[in-house]
Amino acid sequence: MEILLTGRRLWGAEALQCGLVKRVVPADQLMETAHGIADLICRNGPLAVRTAKEIAVRGAMGMSWEQAWSMESLLGARAFGSQDAIEGPRAFMEKRDPVFTGR
Repeated sequence: MEILLTGRRLWGAEALQCGLVKRVVPADQLMETAHGIADLICRNGPLAVRTAKEIAVRGAMGMSWEQAWSMESLLGARAFGSQDAIEGPRAFMEKRDPVFTGR
């Protein structure tokens, strides 16, 4: 709360210690690291990524455990009932990269 209300600037090590960031990298490795993370995200189906983001954002809004579980079930069913949900395991079984369409 202190950081939020004071607007005090945090440096990498302190942000890591507070749990605000997952990792800290040297400045000269920043873009390479960011691109690596982006590449990992892009390998996932767009519906799965969108659903995970939506669950995380909505979950941060102070939902009860029951509300969060209900929302996760609803959004998860949408993602798991998609063409992308079929494509992922199929590609794995066929030993090829999946081609996700976002449907």
